[in-house]
Amino acid sequence: MLLTAALALAPIATALVPAQEPTSVTLPEGLVAQWKGGQLTEKNFREFLGRTFKNKQLGNDALRHLLQIQLVELEADRRNLIVPPELLAERLDDAQQAAEAEGYDLETLVESRGLSMKRFKNLLGDSVLHEIMARQDLGLKRGETVAQEQLQAWTDERLTDLMKRAAISPEGFAIHASPYIVTTTELGKVISDILSPLRKQEYLEQLVLEAYMPEWAKQNNLLLTDDVLEAEIEWRRRRVAENPAYGGATYEGLLQTQGATLESVRQGSELRLAGLLRLYSSTVYDEAWFAALDEEIRTRLENEYGTKRRVSWMMIRAVEEKRTEIDLDYPAAAKELNTYAAQAQNAAQFSLLVERYSEHEDSRKRAGELGWISRSGSGGAVDPALAENAFRAPIDVPFGPFRVNGGMALTWVHEERKPVSQESFRKEVRRGRHNELRQHVLEKIELKSLYKEDAKIDANAQTIPTKD
Repeated sequence: MLLTAALALAPIATALVPAQEPTSVTLPEGLVAQWKGGQLTEKNFREFLGRTFKNKQLGNDALRHLLQIQLVELEADRRNLIVPPELLAERLDDAQQAAEAEGYDLETLVESRGLSMKRFKNLLGDSVLHEIMARQDLGLKRGETVAQEQLQAWTDERLTDLMKRAAISPEGFAIHASPYIVTTTELGKVISDILSPLRKQEYLEQLVLEAYMPEWAKQNNLLLTDDVLEAEIEWRRRRVAENPAYGGATYEGLLQTQGATLESVRQGSELRLAGLLRLYSSTVYDEAWFAALDEEIRTRLENEYGTKRRVSWMMIRAVEEKRTEIDLDYPAAAKELNTYAAQAQNAAQFSLLVERYSEHEDSRKRAGELGWISRSGSGGAVDPALAENAFRAPIDVPFGPFRVNGGMALTWVHEERKPVSQESFRKEVRRGRHNELRQHVLEKIELKSLYKEDAKIDANAQTIPTKD
């Protein structure tokens, strides 16, 4: 059975699909990116990925992959085991037949996964040794099948302690517990193999901006002060607190689940980049920029960044014409919602009704909470019809029914918040346009990336979720 670098020692007997060929980009050998005044080597990018994902879920998965290979090879050496040639030949023949059955040449397929045939045969041999050792320790007879669950349990038992030691590894290493040593660069290579082109491009752009923006600030005599960084932290705290999808978690709590702390964020380059983009936004969207806005753009910005309302809702699915007995048409769904509206004398009662009867599953689990939304539907995250009615509704009473994508809805507006000043509104606009600013900077410095074109293909291929 086939093995891939991302799933070492784990067979993939189905889905034998070749990896996508990278789009041709003219870059010097060893570089993944180049821009005016700078360049990024593949080694540095891998080190960045390893450092970024160290002690996080994806990083731990990648580290387990590397440790699993080392574990099998070291343990087999300790037991003086070698791969039986006839068994390796049998496994290789199985792999060739599996590839041919799917219409692929094995060598081409293996190379498309970034492996040489020599390395593939070594991994195939490791899988044989893995089974032999597990069979020995389980007391099974020679040739007796070892279940995948048994192989995994054998591995997990030996990796548990190593993963604990990895959590306290020194800088530059994913683990340093001789003979098990993995550098962050080695870890980053595996992560790079796992990530899609779109994700790689996103991380590459982050690293390029972290390299470029400090120099930009220096050239423009702009100083990144602590108050700018603290303003960014406060903005993140508020975003987390206001988003019901986080279930009441705090920003600090979310950091902890990612193996980070507020202090590590304060010391990191990612926060400094966000702070520098705040300074940059003040120079791009300055007083003159706001003064020159035409009425249409000003209205659009006010709808997105101005007054916000904290909203809950419930939805009943409906169709124009009934096709089955269980379908509801729009009048029937409206009649049902009117019944619920009459029972909702306060927000708590409305929440209970939502939990029982709403047919929008994601928000039902949060008692219908959407959090703070804008007139524009918070950048398209909310159905426009829902946003429009939420801003027509009185506060603290049920409002509707009205049509939305997929059915009929009621809404409950808990409270309204307006910008406290024109300056606070402008700060919201500037912070909300950071992604636009990032792309503006990357275009200005003429970034060329090994992953850019494939990232576009990747992004276009992703399914856009519907609002209902």
